[in-house]
Amino acid sequence: MKWRLNEDSKIIVPGSVTDNWYFFNGHSFEAITPTVNGGNLEFTVSKNKAVISLIRTNFDVLDISQRYGKIKAESIKESLKETSCINAHRVIEDNLLTDGSFEEWDDPNDLTHWSEGHGGSSSVNQDSINTVDGDYSVRLDIDTDGNYVQIWQYRYPADLESDGYYKLSFWYKSESKGLQVTIRKLKDGTSYYWDGSKWKTGEASIICSETAIWTHKEIIFTLEDAGDITLLHIQFGRESGTAGNTSKWVDNAKLEKSGVIEHYDARGDLKVTANSTDIKIYAVDSQSSNQAELDKVGIG
Repeated sequence: MKWRLNEDSKIIVPGSVTDNWYFFNGHSFEAITPTVNGGNLEFTVSKNKAVISLIRTNFDVLDISQRYGKIKAESIKESLKETSCINAHRVIEDNLLTDGSFEEWDDPNDLTHWSEGHGGSSSVNQDSINTVDGDYSVRLDIDTDGNYVQIWQYRYPADLESDGYYKLSFWYKSESKGLQVTIRKLKDGTSYYWDGSKWKTGEASIICSETAIWTHKEIIFTLEDAGDITLLHIQFGRESGTAGNTSKWVDNAKLEKSGVIEHYDARGDLKVTANSTDIKIYAVDSQSSNQAELDKVGIG
């Protein structure tokens, strides 16, 4: 069910970061900026409303009037379940890649934050015509001889979060065969490659199918040793056998710690108040297991 909140009521959760918060009523998102009061965030409800979840995302603006914003909003909706509680969720973590939107270039053939490699006259190119997010995408042009071309970025233990599930997502187009994506970790001098379901010591890549339109791809992988690996290597390139005089595009690449974090369901810490003297506290049902339900206390 949804909570029915009266005008001028507040939702109070522990925390101090005020950006990128939204109310979700089961159908739409409403941006809201909390105020900081001691160790808590206070979200004031300006008018009567129904709320299922209070969420924080890593999207600066969840603009559902734009195609990309609509896709992201739908993705968040799918991950939220209608419950009998107000939860403060952060849906996904910050992008762990630097310049995943490929906006920063030293020159039109040299990305500032990504390394590049190519053979023959194959090249890495700034593209302002074919984009999903921002002003540019990266275009990998394969020469007439079909020589390789690739870009990559290393992430180190200090760049990563804790062990668990990670998600690499991106938009791509690919002429003549697919886009080749390599996820490699280096630990104790040995390279391990993610083959789509597990890590293996033999070289492996994930092939994204040939497509003439922008296509979204997500790859979920696990890290049980985030603090112990020497590096994590993310690479985009061309599938072996790609025909000459063809191109591949990548845009809006993200590496994120997947899953819900900052789930504020500590006992008695989540409160709703209609005024400064009438505190309505939501207590955690100790019978629940993984995701605790919050029972109403002191409300008729």
